[in-house]
Amino acid sequence: MKAPNITPGPWILDPDERGDGFWIDSDTAEPDEIANACTSHLDAVQAKANARLIAAAPQLAEALERLLRVASVELAETRPDVLEQAKTALLAAGYTE
Repeated sequence: MKAPNITPGPWILDPDERGDGFWIDSDTAEPDEIANACTSHLDAVQAKANARLIAAAPQLAEALERLLRVASVELAETRPDVLEQAKTALLAAGYTE
């Protein structure tokens, strides 16, 4: 699969200076702001968990891509549902076949 033109990882979690959310920043690109996760309508624990998931996106996508490359033959025969789920997730993230 072909990756979309995303800001390269790693992405890091940076608390917002106002104290009401988190910035997801790039460790390698300028400008470094990727996204902001607000806590105004969520409890702080859930907001931080959401922000951490967003920050892990490049690593998660890379792991799924690698899984598809390395194990696609085995998965096609034994667990096609897992293969399809991985492909669907990458397509939802903007990857193309």
